[in-house]
Amino acid sequence: MNVEEVSSVAVDTAFHLHRDLGLGLLVVVFVAPIIFWLISMVLALRVFVPVSHYGDIYSHEKALGTYTRILNLKYKRLKYAIMMLVLGFILPVICIIVYQGPVTIIWSP
Repeated sequence: MNVEEVSSVAVDTAFHLHRDLGLGLLVVVFVAPIIFWLISMVLALRVFVPVSHYGDIYSHEKALGTYTRILNLKYKRLKYAIMMLVLGFILPVICIIVYQGPVTIIWSP
């Protein structure tokens, strides 16, 4: 399958979903990116919230374990924030493709 066939299948499927399911699907598709962006912002900001972690400063292994646990927790939150941000941008792009059709670029020298 080439790009035109794939895009036509995607647009046809989206059109039939809209026709069969009605306006409720459109509301979900346009509100979902805002919700995803807000979740992404909250998860990213949670990395900067100070939290007390107890550890033994006299034991190198325990301090390293505490540091690693904190680092993994912050990394997990940032990873989820990035996933929500990407999902928030994918849905509007899908909506644009569905309602505008495949974009053709006209170039004249």
